[in-house]
Amino acid sequence: MKARILILCLVLLTACQQVERDYDYKNTTVEGNRSSDSACLTVKAIKMIDTKALDLINVNDKDRLNAYWKSTETVNVFRNGTHIGALTVVPAAGDKPRIATLTGTLEVSGLEEGNVLTLLIPGRADEKWDYTGQNGVLTGESSIEDSFDYATATVTIDKIVGTTVTTTADAQFENQQSIYRLDFKVNSSLKSVKWFSVSSSQNKLVTSRSYNSGWVSNHGDLTVTLTGDGATSPYVSLRNQNKTEADTYTFFARDYNNNLFRGTKEIPAANLGYGKFLAPSIELNAFSVNTQASGNISNPQDIF
Repeated sequence: MKARILILCLVLLTACQQVERDYDYKNTTVEGNRSSDSACLTVKAIKMIDTKALDLINVNDKDRLNAYWKSTETVNVFRNGTHIGALTVVPAAGDKPRIATLTGTLEVSGLEEGNVLTLLIPGRADEKWDYTGQNGVLTGESSIEDSFDYATATVTIDKIVGTTVTTTADAQFENQQSIYRLDFKVNSSLKSVKWFSVSSSQNKLVTSRSYNSGWVSNHGDLTVTLTGDGATSPYVSLRNQNKTEADTYTFFARDYNNNLFRGTKEIPAANLGYGKFLAPSIELNAFSVNTQASGNISNPQDIF
């Protein structure tokens, strides 16, 4: 198999200049000596399944998500969990392309043959892989597309010869969660909510991921505070690491009158896994928290 090529070009903490190349990177040469501080990385990126920029479309009266590369995206690069740089995206020609060229400046001190680099999108400024703080919006600022639709790819460095680095394959990105559109209903009618939480009966919903000799997950409930005037069908990005057993999601939701509701939804095992778009309907019922008084009043001023 012909090895794909990454190009490491000499820079001194400066931005990479975009260069025009075909996607096989044939007959490419780089002048200069390799820097031990930073380098310019260029790699072909392919989306193997629906990944990144999201666009809800209707096909045969069924909604699904279409995905493509956007030039405004950033891809974070990690080596052994350490962030070593960020790459910009140059999409291929055409409408909503699934192929792009990634290029950017990396810290390459200690880079060796056999190193595995992890590429993560979206390339958040805080460099985190985190599902908390969602606002229920699919696209736009601080949306799922912008901050919570994670996809990863790994590239292994094959050889380093001068300023040219070959890898064993292109960067093939795969989704790391599924996207849900939640149709909350009360008495079968859509209900606008301003906040909701979701928990799993299998307790495998991921709140964040970090690196400890490999990527590991923290699990727990997720809360979503909606922006604007609330929504009847908000979106949420869920990484459920239970992918084999039927699950039950429990939702608590508040409307703009601060009424609290509760609902559940069974998720068949066939609908679990990553890279899916699901639009379940959740019937909500009014929920009240009953507390039982002890009968003892420690402060007489509390009597009225």
